[in-house]
Amino acid sequence: MLAHTEERKITSGDIDQMIAEIDKGWEELFDIHLSCQHIHIDLALILKSLDDE
Repeated sequence: MLAHTEERKITSGDIDQMIAEIDKGWEELFDIHLSCQHIHIDLALILKSLDDE
């Protein structure tokens, strides 16, 4: 590991890794979005069911 005073150049491999990690993060956020959307729909259906009683 580099000391705080040492510097190193960012390589194209570093950038490729950052892009891959960002892409993975976006996929995870999309999955969370879908889960929240499904929960929202389920809660709306439960509310409608309770209102119909």
